[in-house]
Amino acid sequence: PSWNSYPIGLIEFNNKLYFSADNGSTGTELYVYDEISISLVEEVVVGSTAVQPRDLTVYSGGLYFTTYIGGNNESLYVFNGTNINLIFDYPLSSSVQNLKTFNNKLYFTANANFGPKELFSYNGSTINLVDDMSSYEATAGIADFTIFNNSLYFINSASFNYNLLVMNTSETISYSVPFFMNTPGLQYSYFKNNNDLYYTFQ
Repeated sequence: PSWNSYPIGLIEFNNKLYFSADNGSTGTELYVYDEISISLVEEVVVGSTAVQPRDLTVYSGGLYFTTYIGGNNESLYVFNGTNINLIFDYPLSSSVQNLKTFNNKLYFTANANFGPKELFSYNGSTINLVDDMSSYEATAGIADFTIFNNSLYFINSASFNYNLLVMNTSETISYSVPFFMNTPGLQYSYFKNNNDLYYTFQ
């Protein structure tokens, strides 16, 4: 692509480099570089509509990604090396995000009808709802998946409430640290160093 192509999300798959970019006519789509040339993989939506592939993730022989086609209509697709296929689409504003591979499954978040984020898993053939998150103090958002000590950590947030949650390989979710309430502008981050997981709330 030329002009302001805005390439993002570089990832290796099948010995080639894949990324999102805009060629000025088809909108933002999935592209591939084979060390010789750059080419469009396939238009998810034919025409100038930008699908904006993001969260590019390799899992079980496929390249998975989410799309954004306006109005928070984000869906889950997979490129199998030949074609792009739809995997998951929730009714009305699915907002599929946060792809993460863990324990031989692909995890992601989605919500319907502008409701709270729910946690899903995909094993290569079946989509399963892991938890609708309704039993937790904060149910509006899930973000920042991080694998640590064979568990999946993530932030669950709503309004000004924040929880650091952990899920084990049996998909049991529990609180990792107490939640923080009524803190406008709260910022958080966490990172791994050797055998410890560090987190900050400010």
